Amino acid sequence: MGLLRRQLGPFFLATAILTVGCNRHIDKLTSQAGHQTWFQKIQSDVLNRSCVGCHKGPSAKAGVQLDTYDHVRFGTLKDGTTPLITPGDCDNSGLALILRMNFMPPPDLNKPLDVASKKMIENWIDAGADKDALAPGTEVPTPPTPVEPPKPPVSENDSRATYKFLAEKVFKDCRFCHSGPDAQNGLDFTDYNSLIASKKIVKGVPTESPLYQRLLQGGDDPMPPDGQLSPDTLKLIHNWILSGAKDN
Repeated sequence: MGLLRRQLGPFFLATAILTVGCNRHIDKLTSQAGHQTWFQKIQSDVLNRSCVGCHKGPSAKAGVQLDTYDHVRFGTLKDGTTPLITPGDCDNSGLALILRMNFMPPPDLNKPLDVASKKMIENWIDAGADKDALAPGTEVPTPPTPVEPPKPPVSENDSRATYKFLAEKVFKDCRFCHSGPDAQNGLDFTDYNSLIASKKIVKGVPTESPLYQRLLQGGDDPMPPDGQLSPDTLKLIHNWILSGAKDN
């Protein structure tokens, strides 16, 4: 602590001659998520109001820039060795000590920082001085789950109830197990003729068609194995069989 105070000597001498008001403002920052981070609050409520007017850009007083996170986090005092911020240790952070000792803002401006502002900076440093950390008490609401608009129910005359549509959108996923001479349970989805030849469809009567009845089964042994088809898809298969299971 004593060593750091001695290192701060050149900076304290430089700040004694600062007479320009440090009350210019920079647009208030907001995080991408719409919530101010801890540092952004420090920047907008403290640094922008009381420091940045003199401490920004190449001509910053005493060579100390306080206009960005990187300048604050990785900057040093005028001596070039004393860090402005030592994460987790405000007692060895030049910025915290300068504010604590009332060297900044310059005393002759008669605009000292209030205790709460100093404490906010010290707490942020002691917490690790992370760029994206939210201040204590900041709650990020859980975004609402998007609600998909309801799909229109399948009607008896749905134009999708065709073999072509079902083959492209449904049956193609069945061919991994049900195709060719070794098709499981003799059910072959290779093409229309193979499916009809499997004798698992009774044209015009879905309630007597083994294929449709098997698809209706759920529980612990659904078909397909990864989960029962949606009610709309089942309805399309029902309507296709009901209309004669045509090659359309």
